[in-house]
Amino acid sequence: MSILKFVCDKNGFLFVVLFVVMFKIESHLSKLAEHFSRRVHSETGCTYDGVAYDKHLDHVYEVYYRYSYLLDDSVKTFVECGIWLHDVMEDCRISYEELSIMFGVEVADLVYALTNELGKTRSDIVKRTYPKIRDHGDLAIFVKLCDRIANTEASLRDGNEKYRSLYFLEYFYFKQALKTDAWDIMWLHLDSLHTRLCE
Repeated sequence: MSILKFVCDKNGFLFVVLFVVMFKIESHLSKLAEHFSRRVHSETGCTYDGVAYDKHLDHVYEVYYRYSYLLDDSVKTFVECGIWLHDVMEDCRISYEELSIMFGVEVADLVYALTNELGKTRSDIVKRTYPKIRDHGDLAIFVKLCDRIANTEASLRDGNEKYRSLYFLEYFYFKQALKTDAWDIMWLHLDSLHTRLCE
């Protein structure tokens, strides 16, 4: 599904531009990101562990909210856009160009950094993706940490043995690839979750 269709259907490109400017002026870009992500995940039939994908989006945002005090106010809208949109290129076939039109190049760059690269195996995928996230900087790592904390908490809560095993086995490389001097309290929480994965 095209972003242009989502925003304006038959009203043309000019309306898209005006729409984006309006949201930017009113500082509601993250709300647009939320509504857009919910819609495209729904329309492409994405689910999370057999339920609507909203469950995952809400959990990732809840983790973001938990740790948002670590962020400077000047970057919170940008990071919130990343929280809501982190999977849309990967799961919903939304293009970089479409994202840059609606949310700006910086947000599109962030989502691209968070999007899994292609690979024959899961190991290939993460070895190509995690360096890209790290290279993008600490805000990309923050978003990825929110996503991984939500995923790990969900696997523990729901008793999903497949994902418990996956996150347990991947954690050493995940931390080796992405740990910097930032977000220590988030890493400590993820360390504690990792310990619970092997119980």
